[in-house]
Order: sequence, then C-alpha cells, then structure tokens
Amino acid sequence: ASGKFGLPAGLFCLPGKPLLVVGAAISSERLSPDEDEDAAVSRVFEMYLAALRSLWRSHSGHLPRCVAEKGLRFVYRSGGQGDVMSDADHSDVQLIEAFAARCRAARAANDAGAASTKRVPTLHVGAQKPMKQF
Repeated sequence: ASGKFGLPAGLFCLPGKPLLVVGAAISSERLSPDEDEDAAVSRVFEMYLAALRSLWRSHSGHLPRCVAEKGLRFVYRSGGQGDVMSDADHSDVQLIEAFAARCRAARAANDAGAASTKRVPTLHVGAQKPMKQF
C-alpha cells in the first residue's frame, strides 16, 4: 500500500526520523540521432537500475540489520507473462530484456492497428529534445 506522494503508507508512522534519499538525475537523451529507440530505452533503464543499486549500497546501513541483510530485489511485473526478478547487478539484464520486449510488443500491436482497450505504456526517449532538470 502506498500513502501520500507514493511513499509507503507506514513511513510517517515509524518511530524516529525517517531518511528519504533521492539520487542524481539520469539523462535520457539519445547518444546520437541514429540511436535505435529500443537501445536508448534499454540504456536509460539500465542506468536507472544501476543508480537504485548504488543508492541501496550507500544507504542500506540506515535500515534495520534484518532488512539490510535481505538485500535489494527488483521485480518487473510483465503483465501476464510472469514476473521477472533480479537480486544482483548481473541479473538486471533479465529485467532490461523483459522491459524492452514488452515495449516492442506494445509498439508492434500499436503499429499493426490493433484496437485494444488496455494499452501498454511505452517509454519514448526524444532524439534531440533536452530534458528539464529539476
């Protein structure tokens, strides 16, 4: 369950002073105008996963020991094809491949003119459009 701002519902009920960590911005610009969209999306998603793992390594010491010892697990809910999980850097490639495959399938269905009531969101990375950094 999530509460205000998408944070865990119990975050504000925890004793002590909760620590909220935000990582640096990740550039989503294409490396070149000729870069394939799938390659660009996969590259940005890979950087995102690496940044989350880095934050975990840097700040997991603030968590209770029993929580930190469990480690960080990413679960990609692939929408009916089964969940893909990753517990370490080397297995993140499975998540990236599952995400890219779902984006390709959604784009192919959209390109084929398939009328679907439930559309799968895709991530589009602009070729030369600068992103506003907050």
